[in-house]
Amino acid sequence: MAIILKNDRLLVIQVSNSVASEKAQHFDTNDTFDYGYYMDGKQEEIKKFFNNFEGEFYINFSEVYSVCKDMFDDIKNNGLETVFKSELIVQEKSLECIHWLIIAENSLIPIKKPLINENNEYLKFDNMQQAMKIFRNFCLGDLTDIYINKIGHNGYILSVRPIENYLEKIKINYTKWAKKDN
Repeated sequence: MAIILKNDRLLVIQVSNSVASEKAQHFDTNDTFDYGYYMDGKQEEIKKFFNNFEGEFYINFSEVYSVCKDMFDDIKNNGLETVFKSELIVQEKSLECIHWLIIAENSLIPIKKPLINENNEYLKFDNMQQAMKIFRNFCLGDLTDIYINKIGHNGYILSVRPIENYLEKIKINYTKWAKKDN
């Protein structure tokens, strides 16, 4: 997992799969998710990007909807949804929820600002918020990245995007992930 500062307006979190998160995503084990992102010695750069965590943070559910709907359609059209334990049903239900937010013109949802853990090593989001719980449904491990765009001096907008070769990655791992008895 890496946090990459692309420039002074964009930070990308490359979400990785641990063995535990991969099993949770593809098999019938309890859901787990990396609740912190290792900053790998970039603490000061990250604090500077976030203006010392002053400002407003939002999730752009309109972008999440558009990007993830296309991604899930691609996965289903290629017959690859069966490698996910819920066959993307949870994600599609979450898409329905945010579809109604968009219709109600509430697609930019405020969230609490992220924090740095007590060891000053991990960037953490508040996963108890309903908006973050829904957002997490769209983070498909190492098939997706989290994008944080800086708007103005102290506005931050989260979205999720698939990695460039997500379909190929699923196809490469299909045999391993399709085995439901792991």
